[in-house]
Amino acid sequence: MDLPGDDQEGDAERFGERPGEGVGEGVGEGVGEKGLEKGLEKGLEKGLEKGREEERQQRVQEQRETLLTFVQMRFPELTLTAKQRISTINDPGALHDLIIRLFAVQTVEEARQALMEAGTES
Repeated sequence: MDLPGDDQEGDAERFGERPGEGVGEGVGEGVGEKGLEKGLEKGLEKGLEKGREEERQQRVQEQRETLLTFVQMRFPELTLTAKQRISTINDPGALHDLIIRLFAVQTVEEARQALMEAGTES
């Protein structure tokens, strides 16, 4: 079915080919297959990369929520400080370490210090 403005023969003449000639040659040589394969691989890689990044962001958000809930329950006077501090930490490992450290502290000052030092360790 030809669409308005679809002039394959005109395109072929402009590029010095007969309709279908270049396609047959490319497929015959495997060029089309290789290009398709590479395109699929790149698309798959990008999709996997995007999925991993989305998963990482979800983990970061969940850990932030866990931290904030814990601080609100155990050290309510540090809620604002915790909100401000954990919003700047984007590393899931650093957030996990902070959760563990806050579970171990006993006083508000220890919790405040843990929050201020979080994410600065190398």
